[in-house]
Amino acid sequence: AGITSRRTTRGSRAMLSLRGGLAPLLVLLLACTRGVADTTALETPAPTALETLALGAVETSSIEADDQVNYSVDASSCDGYLHVELWDTGRGDADAAEAMADPMLMVRRDDPPWASYEPDNNDWRFSDETYVDLEGYRLIRAYHRVVVDMRSCADACARACPTGSSANCQALCLVDCEEPDSDDEPFIIGIKNVRVWVDETLTFELLATCVSEDDIPPCPRPLGVEIGDCGGQGQGSCVAPAALEDGAVDRLALASGVCACAEGWGDVGCDEPLAELVANDPPVSVTVPAGEWAYFYVDVAAPDASDRAAAMLVEMRRDGGDPVLFVKRVDGSDVDDAGSGGGSWRAEGADAAWETPSTGTTPWVGDYANFADADGFRSRLNYHYLMLANAQLGRYYVAVFNNDVYLTETARVTVNAKVAFGAGLEDSEGDPPLCPMACGADAATPRGSCLDAPAVGAAPVGTCDCASGFAGVACEGTLATTSVSKSGGAGVSGTLAPGDWAYVEFDVDADAANAGVVLEFVHAGGHPVLLLSRGEIPDLLTAHFILSTTQRLERRAQFKIGARDLVPGTYYVAVHNMNYYADGTCEYTVRLQSSLVDEYAMTSPGFMTVVLVVIMGMFVCMVLSVCRRLFARAMRRRGGGFGGVLFVGRDEDWGTSP
Repeated sequence: AGITSRRTTRGSRAMLSLRGGLAPLLVLLLACTRGVADTTALETPAPTALETLALGAVETSSIEADDQVNYSVDASSCDGYLHVELWDTGRGDADAAEAMADPMLMVRRDDPPWASYEPDNNDWRFSDETYVDLEGYRLIRAYHRVVVDMRSCADACARACPTGSSANCQALCLVDCEEPDSDDEPFIIGIKNVRVWVDETLTFELLATCVSEDDIPPCPRPLGVEIGDCGGQGQGSCVAPAALEDGAVDRLALASGVCACAEGWGDVGCDEPLAELVANDPPVSVTVPAGEWAYFYVDVAAPDASDRAAAMLVEMRRDGGDPVLFVKRVDGSDVDDAGSGGGSWRAEGADAAWETPSTGTTPWVGDYANFADADGFRSRLNYHYLMLANAQLGRYYVAVFNNDVYLTETARVTVNAKVAFGAGLEDSEGDPPLCPMACGADAATPRGSCLDAPAVGAAPVGTCDCASGFAGVACEGTLATTSVSKSGGAGVSGTLAPGDWAYVEFDVDADAANAGVVLEFVHAGGHPVLLLSRGEIPDLLTAHFILSTTQRLERRAQFKIGARDLVPGTYYVAVHNMNYYADGTCEYTVRLQSSLVDEYAMTSPGFMTVVLVVIMGMFVCMVLSVCRRLFARAMRRRGGGFGGVLFVGRDEDWGTSP
């Protein structure tokens, strides 16, 4: 059955497609896309006026954009965990919110906390010894929280060394444990309504509570106190962090409880509905509006007690829109130190701050570099996939984001997950290996087969062995052979359905290499992309020459590959009927000859590369002038996450969006 995604407050980033050779331009673009509306550092002054907040009392108030309000809370009676929570109540239903404020929650002992943004290094600096919910800020969540561990070392070590621990567990724990600050000065809670991308009034509720040292550390309550921890209503339960009882005290990473979400729920507070993907079941159909997300979960479960290597293949096929596929572990064990929400000390220039720890965050735009099918998205393919060799047992998030920077249309996609286990070291038999598209083995005309993993004990990830007449990583395209003629021959002709590929192989001898080769391309319909490589099948990310990506290619075009760009050998032409900006079949003919035809002007690929760089430079200049407007719009509509995220997209000349 079809599933319609739920609107969320996740954000998007402007997306520009660049090849590796244009990296300097990408650096220039990222300087824009990670920048702010103002060109000076946004520093919060330290106001002298403080408002008083009593433990357990809810404060309701509002502040204008770029303002900060500070509350003094006396936590001297708290011997457990100080839990500070902020709910942005002004945005109402996220589905209907056209604009929202941009809160940042900070907590500091004695002095008001402050934060400043530095455009030069594209990052935030904070006052010393400041707690901040940086992930909540980046994702523009409606709920922010900070937890301060106030337990004495005696209480903390008693909890860290339960019954059955070694005799000297507590003694060793006390040696390394640092007592909490015994200063009776109050904590200062700072709420900053950041005015970087938006200019909206922040209406909020603020609550500071003390959780007993005998209880589980506090868990998120995104839906409010009355609903309770972890979404309440059976959506999840609060449990202690996995490493709480290991003989050590970590006052930051282990100061927050973890939400164990029930089936069908996810995210840090178990407030995001998820659809189930059953491994090795048929694909699930999804409709994702422009600029929105669809979320799933899939379990990797061992079929027996043996310790066999596992692999998981998640596939997505698109029909419309501009989707990108994400796969990420629910428990966050695949997030390295660069990820947010790990509960770590975060150096910010000369100052530092502690981030609120979190576990179970659903994929967001900040996960693009580590957990998205960047290659499929950048290449504008209809088929996207992520192969996880040596997949871990447990639960994974699968998410689809429909980017709306260039295409504002609904994405209709199908998503499926396949899991396979390799052969054991003793006598267990392995599953058939996994390959993208199954190498076309299930097509009406089988295009190839998936070869087994190379060794016993290895993850069952195969490689495609293409049948005669087919080629590509997944045997996705037809393969024909032609030759370079001196007077122009019949060449190779065919018809490509939307999104399909065709490859043409030809040899260049010494004479042709010295004379140069002319590639003549004739087409009707569709949006043909023309690529060329020597010795390997080209694609949009690795092609040696990109001859044409424009939707406005003349019906009959010729390209000169000069002698300086040729050496004897085997070459491959790729013709791809891109299905992002045009929808229709493409009839084509590819001819190769070693002499020029006077009636056509020729341009060598080397020169075309220079022209491409110049054009892209002009385009980046245009992006620099409009990115502020694009990002302000994106943030106002969806609440885009902040952070150093590499986002890429299409060349402006790839096509005309609907």
